[in-house]
Amino acid sequence: MILSIIGQSSHTENAMLAANVAAARVKCGNRVLLIETDVRMSLFLWNLRRKHAKIKLPVLALVCGGLYAALQEYGVSYHDIVINAGTMPFSAARPALISSAVAVFPLSLAQLESDGQRLQSNFADTARLFNPLVRTRIFISECGNAIPVQKYAAAVSLAARFPTGSVVAAAALDLSAMRRSFDRGLTIFDDETMNESTVREMRQLTKQLYSGPEAEQSPASRATKLEMMLGAS
Repeated sequence: MILSIIGQSSHTENAMLAANVAAARVKCGNRVLLIETDVRMSLFLWNLRRKHAKIKLPVLALVCGGLYAALQEYGVSYHDIVINAGTMPFSAARPALISSAVAVFPLSLAQLESDGQRLQSNFADTARLFNPLVRTRIFISECGNAIPVQKYAAAVSLAARFPTGSVVAAAALDLSAMRRSFDRGLTIFDDETMNESTVREMRQLTKQLYSGPEAEQSPASRATKLEMMLGAS
C-alpha cells in the first residue's frame, strides 16, 4: 500500500513518523520502500546515520520530482511504499496525493484549529478532484497524557469534512525518546532502550493506518491499479 505523510507538523516529526511506520511494516514481514520528497531531506539524512541499525529500510530521495516514474518502477517490488512529503506546499504534494491509498496529516494539538483550517482549504479540493478515494487520517498525539476531549472532538469534526476521513490518536508515544532515536539514525524498533509502551503504541497506530483492503494487495496488482490511476490523471 502507498501511504503519504504530509504537512502541518515540523519536517523532522513527519520524517520520524514515516520512518517508524515503515519499520513497523517491516516487522510485519513486508518489503518497504521509503521515498523522500521533502526538500529539507530529513529522512535522507537520517538514513545516512543508519550504519548499525538492525532494520533495513531503503530510502529513495526525489526532491526534484520523478515520483510517478519511481512508483511505476518500484511499485511492483515492494509491498508498501511510505512517502515523506514533508511540509511542502500542497500543490507540490499533488503526486503523492494522487498515488496514495492513505494520506496522513499530523496535527499539533496546540495549533489544531489554525492548522486544520489550512489543511482544509489546501487539501480538500485537491483530494476531491484528483483522488476522492484517498483515506484521510488526521493524526494527533499527546505524550503520556490523554487527548483532551475537546481537542479530539475538534479533530473528528475536521476529519468529517474530507472524503473517507477519520482520526488516529496516540497518547502513549514518547516523542522525546523517539526524537533521540531518530537523531541517532534509528527507529524505535532498532533502539533497545526504547520503552515498551511506545513500541506497542506505534504498532497499534500502524495497524490503524493500514486497515483496509488495499493493505493486503500484492505489489503486482497494486502496480496495475497505480498505472491506471496515473494514466487517468
